[in-house]
Amino acid sequence: VRALPLAGARDVLSDAGFRARIDGDGSRVLAQSPPAGTRAERGALVVLSTMPGAGGVPNVVGMTVRQALTELAAVALPAQIVGRGVVVRQDPPAGSAFARGRSCVLVCEERQQLEPPAGRKS
Repeated sequence: VRALPLAGARDVLSDAGFRARIDGDGSRVLAQSPPAGTRAERGALVVLSTMPGAGGVPNVVGMTVRQALTELAAVALPAQIVGRGVVVRQDPPAGSAFARGRSCVLVCEERQQLEPPAGRKS
């Protein structure tokens, strides 16, 4: 039920015969324990960890592409990358709701190499 809205995740688990306990105050499921696909007896407890706060798209501006992809994967949001280096802009913006099947566009630029200190050669 990962990445589902909390209400939908509860319904899916209830229909499958499981009980749910919610960890967090978010509105979307980030993780579940036991993980999906694990054998469990009917009536077993499934712990749902939610995205903190109001949820929505995480802010990945200023992160490397790798860091941004990790953050977006945690909320099951695919990414489309334009450029490389550091994320300078994202769409949808941080904090906004995201729809299943939509990807987050990350506009990236190369990091500027720092000038060596005076008197040093690179």
